[in-house]
Amino acid sequence: MKFADTMRCLTVVTVMALALGGVAEAAPSTGSTDAAGDAFYVPPDPLPGSAAGDVIRTQPFPLPLSLRLNEVTIPAAAQRIMYRSNGAHDEPIAVTGTYFEPSQPWTGPGDRPLVTMAAGTQGQGDDCAPSKLFGKLLNYHFPFDVMTEYEVLPVYLLLARGVAVVVTDYAGLGTPAVHDWMNRQSQGHAVLDAARAARKLPGTSLGAASPLAIAGYSQGGGAAASAAEMQPGYAPELDLRGSFVGAVPADLIAVLPAPASDAGMFGNGAISGPAVGLFGYIVNSLAAVYPEARPEIDRITNDSGKRLIAEAATSCVLDLWLRNMFRSSSEFTTSGRLLSEEILDSPILRELLDRQRIGRLTPGAPVYISSSVVDDLVGHPQSRQLAQDWCDSGATVELNKFDRIPPWFNGLGVGHVISMLPYLSAMTDWLLARFADIPTTGNCSALPN
Repeated sequence: MKFADTMRCLTVVTVMALALGGVAEAAPSTGSTDAAGDAFYVPPDPLPGSAAGDVIRTQPFPLPLSLRLNEVTIPAAAQRIMYRSNGAHDEPIAVTGTYFEPSQPWTGPGDRPLVTMAAGTQGQGDDCAPSKLFGKLLNYHFPFDVMTEYEVLPVYLLLARGVAVVVTDYAGLGTPAVHDWMNRQSQGHAVLDAARAARKLPGTSLGAASPLAIAGYSQGGGAAASAAEMQPGYAPELDLRGSFVGAVPADLIAVLPAPASDAGMFGNGAISGPAVGLFGYIVNSLAAVYPEARPEIDRITNDSGKRLIAEAATSCVLDLWLRNMFRSSSEFTTSGRLLSEEILDSPILRELLDRQRIGRLTPGAPVYISSSVVDDLVGHPQSRQLAQDWCDSGATVELNKFDRIPPWFNGLGVGHVISMLPYLSAMTDWLLARFADIPTTGNCSALPN
C-alpha cells in the first residue's frame, strides 16, 4: 500500500468517526467503567485452562467506527477476549485483548491470515486498555485526562485487506495488576498468546492453516520485536511468516537519556520535554516485577517523584504527557540530579533494565524494522543496533531508515508520532507479501547507517 493510499484510508477512518459520532465520555482513569465491563476484566480464581493461549472468556461489543449493512458489520465484528498467558517470571496470568473478524473476504492464497498487533503506549491506568478504548473511541475527563485508541489506524488498514487482527492489552492493563510497561518477557508472551487464543475462538473464519504475522510500533515495536525473537522457543507451533516492527526501544538503558526524556526541548536538561512522565511507568513496572527495585526507587525519589509514580499508575499516556511536559526530571530526585542519571547509576536498576534488552535471541521468521531519523523518543541508532544484532545471529532483517520527514517541533515527541506514518504506509504491503510466500532477503549486507 503506497503512502497516498494509506493517507486516503486514514481520511476515511476520520470521516467515519465524525459521521458516526462515536464519542463516549468515560470516567477518569482512577475510576471504573460500567459494572459489566469491570466484571469482564476480573480474572477467575483459579484460572481455568491449562496452557498459554487458552481462552477464559469472550464478550462481543460494537465498534464505534463501524457500519451494519445486510447483517454484516463493516469493517469487522469485534469481541473482547481474556486468555491465559505467562508473566515476567513465567507465572500463569490472565490477559485481555480484542479480536477483529473482518467483513472483507480474504482473496490471497490459503486460509485467512492473522496479525497479532502489539499496541503502542496506552498508559498504566486500567481504563487505558486498548480493548476498552476500541469500544469508546474517546476517553475524556476534565481537564487533561483524554485518550483515544490510535491503534485503530493499523488495525483498520489490515481489516480492509481481509486480514484478521488480535490486539493484546498486555499484562496488568485492564486486569487488576500493575501493567509492567516495557517488560520484555511478559510483553512477548502476551503478543504470542493472543495469537494462540484467537485461533481457539469459536465461530471465526480462521483455519487450521492460517498463517501469522506480528506488528507493532513504539512500545508495540518493542513487544512485537520481543515476540518475534521469542517465538521459536516459546511458540514454535505458530506459522509465523514475518514481523513488522517500528521505533523499537530495544535497549532501555540507551533510551533513558534520549532528548525528549531528559535533555529537554532545548537540549540542555533544564526542561525535560513531554516524555518525563514516562519515568513513572518505568519505575512502576520495575517495582511491580522485581521487589528488589522498590528500595532503590524509594531512595532516589523525593516526595514529588513519589507523587509522579503514584499518578502514573492510574494515568493514560496523553494525560501524563500533558501534566508533566515542561518539568525537569531533576524535580523528582532527592539529589537534584536527573532521574535518568540516578537510575543508570544504580547497579540494581541498571541490571534490571538490561534484562529488557531485545536482540539477544534470533527471530525464526523475517523481520522488517521501520526507523526514522527525526524520531525524538526512540532514535534511529536503536533500530540500527537491533538490526545488526539480529543479522549477526543469522536472522533475515530488512532495516528501512526514513529520512524524508521534516524535524517539526523536535524534542516534543512530534517526530516520534509522525514517524508512524511511513510505518503504516509500508506495513500492509510487506505483511501481505509474507502471506503470499514472496521471498525476502533483507539488507543485512548493507544496513543503512
